[in-house]
Amino acid sequence: MDQLPTDQQESLRKTNTERLRLMAARIGDIDEDELTTMDRTALIDKVAKDRLDREEGEEGAVSSRKVEKTDHLREMELQLELKRMELKRTEVEAETRRRELENEREKREHEMRLAQMGRPVETDGDNIAGGNVAENRGEPRPPRVETLADRVKRYGSALKQVVSPMPDDATEIPQFFESLEAMFRTFEVPDDLHAKLLLPFLSTKAKSLISRLCATELEDYEGVRDFLLSEFRLTPREYKAQFDNATKRLDETYIFFAARLRNNLRYYLRSRECLDDFDRLFALLVS
Repeated sequence: MDQLPTDQQESLRKTNTERLRLMAARIGDIDEDELTTMDRTALIDKVAKDRLDREEGEEGAVSSRKVEKTDHLREMELQLELKRMELKRTEVEAETRRRELENEREKREHEMRLAQMGRPVETDGDNIAGGNVAENRGEPRPPRVETLADRVKRYGSALKQVVSPMPDDATEIPQFFESLEAMFRTFEVPDDLHAKLLLPFLSTKAKSLISRLCATELEDYEGVRDFLLSEFRLTPREYKAQFDNATKRLDETYIFFAARLRNNLRYYLRSRECLDDFDRLFALLVS
């Protein structure tokens, strides 16, 4: 009784005997005869002891729940740590892959620079099979004579990195030739290779058309270019119509639009044979 809080002790003292007897009966471990003979003090002690027992049981349940909650938190922390470790591993793998790609890109750029400078790209196999053997023998390595096929392959490999194939749209063919010729100048491609390097970039229809040309005609780049432009019916009237009706596309900047206008006008003037002749240009403007 004394272990109960003061307010609960006072409440039990104020409870009448019949209510105390009813509360004791609900406890369930007293038979009816014993309950009838118990006096008021015994009833109060019985009810008080039951309350103390229940409070202790509730405290034990709360403590058990706290333990379970602590275990759950530890499990969550372990899962989070495992996820952090997995994320770290993924980041390390991604960084490794990025470095590999960066090394491959640098290697390709180095090979392209060598191709632009006209130097053949050497491999480890070449050094072992050729140069090192000759050096071991004390013999100077003879200079390798570069064949036509070697030159075409070397310049062709460089152009493939920067030149797109010929478009199927006939109105974009002049711009294709302008871009290709600009790359010829950038890479300082010899004139005798222009026609040969053009062939891999031609569209299927263009390749079919040039099959009518003889071997001698296929050696002339300007002749092949003018033949294709005429076969695609890109006449002076077509060039002028392209220039007059040109509008900026949604997917191009104003710089590209201005370049397209300049190319259309240049091809129109070339078709009129007045690109480098002021008098003919003057006569064309007056007419």
